[in-house]
Amino acid sequence: MRRAALLGTGLMGQRVAEVMARRTDASLVALISRNRPEWGRDTPWYDRLDELDDLPGLLIDFSLPAGTLAAAAWCRANLVPLISGTTGLAEAERSALQATAELTPVLWSPNLSRGVNLLMRSVIETAASLPPETPVEILDVHHVHKKDAPSGTSLLLARAIAAARGQDLDHHLSFSDKPTEPRPGMIHCVSRREGERIGDHQVRFFSRHERIELGHSAAERDIYAAGAIDAGLWLLEQPAGLYSAADWLKA
Repeated sequence: MRRAALLGTGLMGQRVAEVMARRTDASLVALISRNRPEWGRDTPWYDRLDELDDLPGLLIDFSLPAGTLAAAAWCRANLVPLISGTTGLAEAERSALQATAELTPVLWSPNLSRGVNLLMRSVIETAASLPPETPVEILDVHHVHKKDAPSGTSLLLARAIAAARGQDLDHHLSFSDKPTEPRPGMIHCVSRREGERIGDHQVRFFSRHERIELGHSAAERDIYAAGAIDAGLWLLEQPAGLYSAADWLKA
């Protein structure tokens, strides 16, 4: 059984802990967060990574960008594989993950659902098959507690579309909380925060005489938690390097 530590005890962290408790291939040996959660009282808790008594085989990160930065440094220093689903990362965090991946395997993805990553494949194929001037709208709907907008998944989809069309994303990306009139070449992200919605993503291609829609809707957070655990176990078998969810799913 593989031993994992969990950094971040918010909604996603709790789901990872509860899903892992039902599995026989991985066990949770530590929780790391600023404040001790009300749940998980049977698991040792630490407020800092450097206070861990024993190194885990894997660190699962569902924290905030500052937590991911600390996780990357700690995993590099201790040669612990790292899987992160933290969103809203800036260049500093991305660079830290890249540096860690020089010494130990790292997988970062803003969405570890198998379904969303299958959606990504279809979106890339569609974008590559249509003229690059085809307008695209990406809609993400999440719960009111989600801090980042657009979602990390929306931005990942936008980057994939731009790459498939040979575009500079910075010149074509826009975002707001409502749709806009389609313009040639645009990639427009629309973000809405409603109630307790777990996560819906729709990608709409507006060609001249038709509209193509591709989408994914999450019914429960356990799909992300199970994906994080499955991807983490896969990561443990890989050499040092920076991996994506696509690498995991095509294996």
